Amino acid sequence: MASVLVTGATGFIGSHVARLLADRGDEVVLAVEGDSNDAAIEDLDLKRVKCDVRDRRAVRRALKGVERVFHCAGITSVRPEDGDRLFDVNVLGTKLVMEECLRAEVERVVYTSSAAVVGPAEDGKTADETQLFSGGELGIPYVSSVHEAEVEAMRVAARGLPLVCVNPGVCFGAGDHLLSSTRLVRSFLLGRIPVYTDGAISVVDVRDAAEGHLLADRRGQVGERYILGGRNFTFERLFADLRPLGDFEGLGVDAQHVAGEGPSDGANRTAGVECPPADEAPHSVVSRLQEQLIPLGPAVSIKP
Repeated sequence: MASVLVTGATGFIGSHVARLLADRGDEVVLAVEGDSNDAAIEDLDLKRVKCDVRDRRAVRRALKGVERVFHCAGITSVRPEDGDRLFDVNVLGTKLVMEECLRAEVERVVYTSSAAVVGPAEDGKTADETQLFSGGELGIPYVSSVHEAEVEAMRVAARGLPLVCVNPGVCFGAGDHLLSSTRLVRSFLLGRIPVYTDGAISVVDVRDAAEGHLLADRRGQVGERYILGGRNFTFERLFADLRPLGDFEGLGVDAQHVAGEGPSDGANRTAGVECPPADEAPHSVVSRLQEQLIPLGPAVSIKP
């Protein structure tokens, strides 16, 4: 039975990873910040340690006796005012954890990066793990922070850390108590997205993303990264699928104008996939809002 540390265990992805590891029979230790909202793991009877990923001594203590690490800790925010905190936690925190994992000589580290560091894809195409990052010009602090964090993690891997990187798309599902990924859906259903731009995102069921972490642990190649994605959605198609779920009366939003009637040919080309008919589209929302957004299709493609 392996001793496994999960950082960011109170978060959306981290909590699901922790559950799967416990089901696998591992001896799971949850690294939790002292003031974190633990609603996502309050029912888990697992050992906890207080650990701020920016505190080297705390990380070093948390790693004692640990064989494998799932580093899921991080901040998701698109607010410009969070730029310094994003860099502090996502970049410096990741660098520190990786350095301490190397020092502790752990057997394996699975690092939760983001699909945001891959691409963005060229118009009409999709990105894969080999695509170079070109999103710095967007000037989005979150995107820049996760890219720099992955670079720092890979630098430590080059020094001998047995690291496998996973890059989840936008995760939907139950348990997003902090609204890290599902805020987009909630904002739309509340009528807070009056307009949207061209573009597309990869959506994945959080349970599949968590399973992808365990697959990376078992079968991923050290030094490689793996996109954990389900289905590609243009914003037009995503909002069209979500529109019937919300009660837009009184919200001051023209939902038909916002979401459109369905995907255009241009939208299909942007997403890089052939969207199914509207009646086959996902028809649930996320987390506390409603049930799962399903079906999302295959989540990972890690070859044995």
